[in-house]
Amino acid sequence: MRVETIQAYSPVDLKNSVTKLLADQYQPTLGIVFADPESDFKAIQEVFNATNIDIIGGSTVGEFCNGDIFEKSIVCMLFDWPKDLYKIHFQDNLKVEQPYEKAIETSQIAKSYFDNPSFITLLTYGVNGETIIEGLNVGLKKEVEIYGGMAGGNELQTYVFSNNELVGDYGAAYLILDSDKIEIEGLAVSGWQTLGTPKRITESKENIIYQIDGEPALEIYKRYFGEYHEWTDQDGNLSISNSQYPIQVIRDGVPIIRAPMQVNEEEQSLVMVAPVKEGEEFVFSVSPGFEVIDETLEEFQEFRKEHHDKTPDAVILFSCAARNLSLGPMIEEEVAGLYNLWKKPFIGYFTFGELGRNKNGKFYLYNETCSLVSFRLKK
Repeated sequence: MRVETIQAYSPVDLKNSVTKLLADQYQPTLGIVFADPESDFKAIQEVFNATNIDIIGGSTVGEFCNGDIFEKSIVCMLFDWPKDLYKIHFQDNLKVEQPYEKAIETSQIAKSYFDNPSFITLLTYGVNGETIIEGLNVGLKKEVEIYGGMAGGNELQTYVFSNNELVGDYGAAYLILDSDKIEIEGLAVSGWQTLGTPKRITESKENIIYQIDGEPALEIYKRYFGEYHEWTDQDGNLSISNSQYPIQVIRDGVPIIRAPMQVNEEEQSLVMVAPVKEGEEFVFSVSPGFEVIDETLEEFQEFRKEHHDKTPDAVILFSCAARNLSLGPMIEEEVAGLYNLWKKPFIGYFTFGELGRNKNGKFYLYNETCSLVSFRLKK
């Protein structure tokens, strides 16, 4: 199998790079594409439609290619897999009440293709990724291999696309793989530092926390972190940066990061980026120092050692945009370090949420986390 990566700043540059590869006797069948939300997506689609290459893609807030970070660009990973080893499935109109049922429907479609399907999944902002995972698990009656991310964008305007589809609201693009032929393995790591003693969510609904240990959630939050002026935005609305002070919800003994997006002063509630569950235990977190990069790389080094006899053909990284905000220029060291672990074709992007596997083998939706997935064509 041959895997190639492309980084371009326009559809014209992208077309030129694809044309050059085709002239080198390379005929890819599949492309995974991540692009700035202001890109000309129709022109991108035309590049691949003209060359008979299937695609799945999403918008970004920064792109990765072979260890480097780019802005306002297009990155692409091309595979020459046989077309009977994968399928692309696209959904739109995934309103808040529909993702679970649609995920079950997707699982049945996937099962009709492959006995053991796995998924690379890209979602627009607003789709409940946790519900997607639950629906796939229920539909397939087992823990599903599912990696991916929430698309990134400007002012939460995000996109997912395939060859002939482009959706900016409530959309999902699935790359369904035959796990009997293509092995995918991955790990999600955050590295955030805990603060204080465990707390319990005593009242919540979807992604809103109303009470913590029986007290108003915002009151508890202020008790820990103080009355910061930056909580008030330029319009006078009370808000907080989702790159600061996330909580770590404990599931299966492993922390799952949930980032606050807004606060509601009238209700004294916290609005989180992703859902939480009433009754869950958590600890507060603080913005990590630069040592978080070393810790993250060490965990992925252990992951690599565990799979030392299975060198991947390619690697994709889904990393939270808030890590970029928290780590600043040091994020370049993290992305380059992950690439250097394998030095295989490598792309990715900064996300608004990450799907992947924790150390206990469970799959969740995360915030402020790196979710990495590797691919290997079985022989």
